[in-house]
Amino acid sequence: MCHSDIHRSILRNCLYTETLESYWTHCDAQEFLHAREKINAVIEIIKQTQPHFYQEFQSLVTTIIMAKPCSQKFRFDGASSYHLWGLMMLAWDDDKTELEWIETLAHESSHIYLFGLMRNQTLLEGDESYNLYSSPLRTDKRPLEGIYHATYVSARMHLAVMHYRYSHTQLFAPKEIDRLASASLRAFKDGYHTIMQHAKLTSLGKSVLEDCKKALEDPYRSLILSV
Repeated sequence: MCHSDIHRSILRNCLYTETLESYWTHCDAQEFLHAREKINAVIEIIKQTQPHFYQEFQSLVTTIIMAKPCSQKFRFDGASSYHLWGLMMLAWDDDKTELEWIETLAHESSHIYLFGLMRNQTLLEGDESYNLYSSPLRTDKRPLEGIYHATYVSARMHLAVMHYRYSHTQLFAPKEIDRLASASLRAFKDGYHTIMQHAKLTSLGKSVLEDCKKALEDPYRSLILSV
């Protein structure tokens, strides 16, 4: 997978903390086979029920790595990197439901999408204060660029889940849809408030965020337009 020393170095940086503690460990053979079967099945559900999401996912994601968190101290659903565009690392969890996996794939593919936008343009003006803020998706405080990412992916997670409130309604229990959708909507609102209060947005950054806000205000219309 890694074709150069630079790529290998970047991947190692994704695997370890600054103190060289490992974030991840490998899945055993049985876990890997189960994970591959589950993720393929979830992607097929997306293909059959959310064709726009599926087409975007296919365009964005080139590689999926399955691993396990080393401990609850470093508990992540997944990870991706600007420097390894198209690659997502997913934390295998046998207890995760299909809808939770759909949400996770929306989460990580949305990071990859933003990384693609950032290749030639920026979302935020330079933040010389280097302040850290409460993140809507993590327990540790994050810089404003991290908050922006969390805010954007929260909106996409919400739309991916809420789709099943309006279409293919027999697939998932309304209670589970509401639980996940409520959490991601709350995360978006928290992140949006922080960004609008503290960040200086570029025209692109403002446009992307406002598009998310409009989509969340009328999710049914946004779902119709996206298919």
